[in-house]
Amino acid sequence: MKMNILFPIESIARELDSKLLLAGKYVDPEKKIYIGQHDYLFHVSKCMYGGIYLGKNQFSRRSDGTWQDRHTDLKKRSFRVVHLDEEGGVYWGEEKDWESRLNTRIDVNALDKNDYIFTWGSFQKKHYQNVTKVNKDNIIVTGHPRFDLYKSKYKKFYREEIKKLQNLYGEFILLPTAFSWYNRLMKGRDPTYPESFSKYAGFNPICTFL
Repeated sequence: MKMNILFPIESIARELDSKLLLAGKYVDPEKKIYIGQHDYLFHVSKCMYGGIYLGKNQFSRRSDGTWQDRHTDLKKRSFRVVHLDEEGGVYWGEEKDWESRLNTRIDVNALDKNDYIFTWGSFQKKHYQNVTKVNKDNIIVTGHPRFDLYKSKYKKFYREEIKKLQNLYGEFILLPTAFSWYNRLMKGRDPTYPESFSKYAGFNPICTFL
């Protein structure tokens, strides 16, 4: 029987390329690989028995603060669960704040000894070794596969996109963020949102800020 490998996706723009890269490394005749929207993929997994589930979507917070647990259901069907956070690089505040934030990313009390946690760095690894039941050897610093795409050997995959941007903008400095607090499009929905560096607030998005 072929092994099922599940790669759930929450955000296509953020996750699809790296999941395709991982899938390419896993391909062989003994495996069935599934990449899909995380809710749908979990639903489909109910028709499967055994395999590997890799991602952050085993747990999610409900509006009342309790956990929605998919981990237990996956384990009942003999899936090996590997947690890898999509948003694990930088947190605000002091180290105690980082620890508190990490505890909101996953239900640390629900993980089993034979689960796996892949972390972005050593701080995460040490913290999860202290607060979970997971075997310490199963908590491994891996970084995140989407940063592997910055390596020169993968640059050719983006050759056309790079060429288009270079032709359009020439040399530029890109400052990417994920701060929805400063998303000017939200201003129309909520007047309490602050102004931001955007064309809607009178700024030229082509400018570079040093």
